[in-house]
Amino acid sequence: MATTYGMSLLRAVSPEVAPYFRAYLMAMQPVATDRVPTAAVDINGRVYWNPIWFALMTINEGAFVVLHEMFHIWSNHAARAKALGVTDWMAWNIATDCEINRTLSDMHGIKCPESA
Repeated sequence: MATTYGMSLLRAVSPEVAPYFRAYLMAMQPVATDRVPTAAVDINGRVYWNPIWFALMTINEGAFVVLHEMFHIWSNHAARAKALGVTDWMAWNIATDCEINRTLSDMHGIKCPESA
């Protein structure tokens, strides 16, 4: 279970899958909280993660989620949306999530959680 090891292990496992993102992964600021149902990221690189949801995942699924949130930061999604004048944030988030998940699905060793 992912929470047994915590977010630090997930950040350590994720670079094995995508070593070229190591700097981004290590710069993320994890915040354990029950205020988000799954995981989320903000414009400042904080990653909010729900320990109860992570407890239901395998390490590989947790690594997928950590990389997913890192991709939002790497792709600069929040600033790009603002620059484009996005007003429908839900549609923007769904579109960016789909693109990230498509990219991550090609990486060996990680799997999108069923509950995501």
